[in-house]
Order: sequence, then structure tokens, then C-alpha cells
Amino acid sequence: MTGVVHPIAGAVAPLGPQASLAPLSLGTYPGPAYFTNHALQIEWANDAALADLFGLTTGLPERIDERSALCLLFDGGKFSEMENLLAFHVAMVRERLGAAYIETIKGELVGRGIKDTDRVFAKPAGARPDAGLSIEFYQATRADLAGLGQVVAIRFDQGVLFLHQFHENSADFINGLLAQQNHFLREVLRHRRPYLTNVAILAADLQDSVKICAELPPEEYFEMINEIWSGAETINEMYAATHGKHAGDGLLYYFFPQPDSSYVVNALRYACELRDLIGRISKNWQRRKNWLNDLVLNIGLHEGEEWFGVIHRGHQMECSVLGDTVNHCARLSDFARNGSIWATKSMVGKLTASERAQLRYGVRRTTVEGQQMLVASTFARMTNLLQADNPRHHKLMDIASLTVTEILDLEVR
Repeated sequence: MTGVVHPIAGAVAPLGPQASLAPLSLGTYPGPAYFTNHALQIEWANDAALADLFGLTTGLPERIDERSALCLLFDGGKFSEMENLLAFHVAMVRERLGAAYIETIKGELVGRGIKDTDRVFAKPAGARPDAGLSIEFYQATRADLAGLGQVVAIRFDQGVLFLHQFHENSADFINGLLAQQNHFLREVLRHRRPYLTNVAILAADLQDSVKICAELPPEEYFEMINEIWSGAETINEMYAATHGKHAGDGLLYYFFPQPDSSYVVNALRYACELRDLIGRISKNWQRRKNWLNDLVLNIGLHEGEEWFGVIHRGHQMECSVLGDTVNHCARLSDFARNGSIWATKSMVGKLTASERAQLRYGVRRTTVEGQQMLVASTFARMTNLLQADNPRHHKLMDIASLTVTEILDLEVR
């Protein structure tokens, strides 16, 4: 793979065609290094970056939204050509930045004394990197970043690695990243400390899974579950979903704030897509087995501010969110029946007025004649929806204080 010309600096990373397969370790890189998500929020940084670039003596802030690489670099205040350095960072994620997020960061930079924020966020004039490559190289020159040395940014699907004080004798390290991408990403996850973040959570359970499992041969039941899981995975990237661990054969996904979309809208749209997906799978299995079973996923949605981190199990790693938000979401999916989607009022409240106008939701009430009717755009406390004589509701009393609504549809505009 060759270097990619950066439109600001105009220099190409000095990479040769042969890659070194020496064991890869972030700890061996001599200069400042840090890894950001696509919002340029720092998820990991080595000691040299913390001390020499950001001036942080106690580590990164706990909240992920206080870890903007642009703001922390400026706060470090060591470089004369700061606007060039910030523009270099923005160029790596420019296509992922939405207008609202750009304005937010511009405001933070203006407050720090950056005047020409439009130039910092100007769309690069050069060719876009090949979308088929998982890593691209950019390099700023020493002249552009007075006193800083060369900087290389390496883009992965999960984020961007920035390496400062790059020299030609570092090429073997960079080439090693090319050859051992998966190993590197695992190392980043191992070293990444938990951080506090806003998150929307989706939990889904297959209704009557015990009955369906009993009726199918084992190989067919596992085939069905794998079909549901693989189908769900196909829409992950569209809505920036992160897979979590769910007990049994259910699904659990996390949705974190994104620079180009609403994480709450992503979760709601994912839930609607998941309902449509399971409907198609159900019809296929009804034709195949000539049975009357309907496959439905009961879905719960909730949001909150929780700690996100990685749990290590030997060589296996699992992304996990700690706190009541996950538990309450799972309980809400237990309450849902017949393929319904239930969300908390706090989650719907995170939508803007225009986003809420696209959402159809409400609570079904029973009339005096015993008929069910939908009261649109309303909520209900769980304590008024739970039935004391229903054994299935006994374990749901810990969410009795939640205010919820049923999600019917979300228009796509």
C-alpha cells in the first residue's frame, strides 16, 4: 500500500512495499501516540501524548465528550502552526462530521482563541482515500508544524491513530500495523480505559423461544438463531450499532453519540429495521416448515449516561456498558409482547422537535366496552401497565417507576 497525499501538507509517508512482521506493540513507539474515534475524541493515549501534547498529568478526562483531540491539542498550546495541525486532524474524519457537530466544535475552538475555524474545517480538496482500504496514510511536514516534527495519521474502520515525531526509522513499525491490523486493534482495546458516555441501548428477545426450540431439530434452531443474528449484523454499520453480550439467544446493542447522526434516532430506526427483518425471516420459515409460528422479537429501548469499557476473558474481549440503563432496557424487552417496541420517555425526550414529528408512538388503552384503542403521542407509567395477577409481570416491578411508550414507526427522511 502506498502513502496518500494529504491536501494540506502535500507530503507522502515514506513507506516501502515490504512490511515488517516483527511483533507489534504500541509500547515500542517512542513518540506521542493516541487513538481517536471518528468524532476525534481520544479513546487511548500513551504517556508521551498525555504529557508532551495535552499537558495532562492525571490522565484523560472521564467523560468522552471532554476528550476532543482538537481542544486538548490547543490547550497544550506548544505549536506555532496550530491551525494547520488541527486541519490535519479534521481531514481524516471530514466525511463523518455533521453540520451540528462541526458548529459545536467550532464554538469550543473560538472560545479557546482559534479565529479561522472555517479553514480548520474546510473540506480537503484532494482525492478521497480508496474506500476499499481500511488504512490510509497522511503526513504533515516539519515546516507546517513548526517544532513538532512529522505526524502520521492511520485510519481504521474503528477510528484513527495519530503518531507524532514520525521518522523514517519508524517505517517498520507502521508497516507492522499494516500486516497486523487486528492485533493492533485488540491492543488498543486492552489499553483503553473505561469512559463515561451517553448511550442508547436496545435489547431484544425472541418470543416463545423455548417452544420454538422444542419444536425444531437442534441444527435448525441454531440455523434460525444464526440467521437472525447475521441479519441484524448487516444493518449495524448503517446505524453505528455496537454489539453487546446478551444472556441466552437475545440481542443487545449500544448506540453512542456520532458526529454525523443522532444516536437516539439510530437506535429507534435500528429497532424498526429489526422488526421488519424478523418479519421476513418468519415468513421464510413458515413457508419452509409449513407451520403457524410467528417469529417476533420483543424490543426494549432506553438511554442514559453510563460507563463504557471492555471486559477481558482470556484472549476474548467484550464491549460492555455498566449501570441500570442496561438492566432496565432488558426488563422493558421482557415486558414487550407480540413484536412490539417499547421505549422510555427519557429516550424520546432526547429527540429534537423535527425528529419527534417523524415518530409514531403512543399507549394502547382499554375502553369501558373492553376494546383496545391507541392514544397517540402519550406515555404511561409502568406501574399502571403492569398487572398484579400476571406472573410474568412480577419480575418487572423494579422498573415500575419508568415512564414508557410503544414505538409504532419512524419515518425516514
